[in-house]
Amino acid sequence: MNVLFASHLYPNPAQPLHGVFVAELAAAMASRSDVELDVFAPVAWGSRTAPGSKIPASRVERGVNVAHPKRLPVPSPLSKFRWMTYASALRNTFPRRTWDVVHSHWMDPDAMAAAHSPRTSRSRLVATIHGHATLGLGLKGRNSPNIRTALLRMDHVVAVSSELRSLLVEDFRIPPERVSVRFNGIDPSRFRYQEKAAARNRLNLPAHRKILLHVARFSPEKRHRLLLDALGLCPVQDFAVHLVGDGPLRGEIEHEVHRRHLNGRVTFHGGIPHQDLPDWFAAADAFCLSSAHEGCPVVIHEALACGTPVVATRVGAVPDLLGTANGVLCTPEDPGALALALQEIWSRPWDRPGIARRGSSHTWQSVADDHVRLYRTLANLDPDKAPQGPPKEWN
Repeated sequence: MNVLFASHLYPNPAQPLHGVFVAELAAAMASRSDVELDVFAPVAWGSRTAPGSKIPASRVERGVNVAHPKRLPVPSPLSKFRWMTYASALRNTFPRRTWDVVHSHWMDPDAMAAAHSPRTSRSRLVATIHGHATLGLGLKGRNSPNIRTALLRMDHVVAVSSELRSLLVEDFRIPPERVSVRFNGIDPSRFRYQEKAAARNRLNLPAHRKILLHVARFSPEKRHRLLLDALGLCPVQDFAVHLVGDGPLRGEIEHEVHRRHLNGRVTFHGGIPHQDLPDWFAAADAFCLSSAHEGCPVVIHEALACGTPVVATRVGAVPDLLGTANGVLCTPEDPGALALALQEIWSRPWDRPGIARRGSSHTWQSVADDHVRLYRTLANLDPDKAPQGPPKEWN
């Protein structure tokens, strides 16, 4: 079976943390002997964040054939036409290639280019909705007629949470039978239980102080400021917070930490390579995600697989992933609720090996296998085995 992943968020040498979740699924998919996978991940000509000297036109990574063709940059006033440059790059990059399935991992421009390209006219089209931003919604956005048109051209739409599936069916009016829920996963060879003391020693972290870890991009939906508010309200104060990630709001949050005199408790580490994150999860006493909305956050999967209990807001797929034996849920946008959840996370004993066993049950390989069953059904290669997606509760 020939499959194309279309993803402008795919990691590249200049942006190694870009869309790591897509790369993880691609590597698991490429490991199957019955799948030949190409990845289409264009970069803009003259882009400051994607210099041509750092990004080759094509490369092979973890068995995945990745193409990084150049595309014309589009100024903001014309951004609704951005997909056209992607469609042009797709046509020129694979002049004679055909695929059974083209799987897009963002709507604008990836799925929109696939939906309108003659190069994919004989392919089955699949799009994964990884979060609200994939649909152009963000925090205050409205659904886009262009995105809805592209959605309706998909043969199947994968939502990474039940919440997103409801949004697709109710707000975008996608037929329910063409939308399924499939969670993300983990690589169990990397994210697995290990002793906390050994991980702290490798990271040069104090052996006995409680550590709360937060791994997220510094962007509005991640609500770092909410976490700072909760720190001031939490009855338990004897723990340190380690913030991993980068993004447009990092400077603002650093200033806020300084203004609130939290420098002694809150430490910034910037972006950390994905392969180094297991030590951070293992070293932490608890992991926190304070988001206003989410899809299916891979960091939740990864924290649980390392045996780390999680405190998180009740958004996206988080309630599906987080049972009471694995962590504490709280209302989003409520610093008082998060403060109480933090108090509870510190007050309870946690079976870290048990959390790791439950958290390791959903792997990228199982996600890839489930997608291949979907592809075969859509391509009429295996019509008697329509996939059902992951169970409602696997933890």
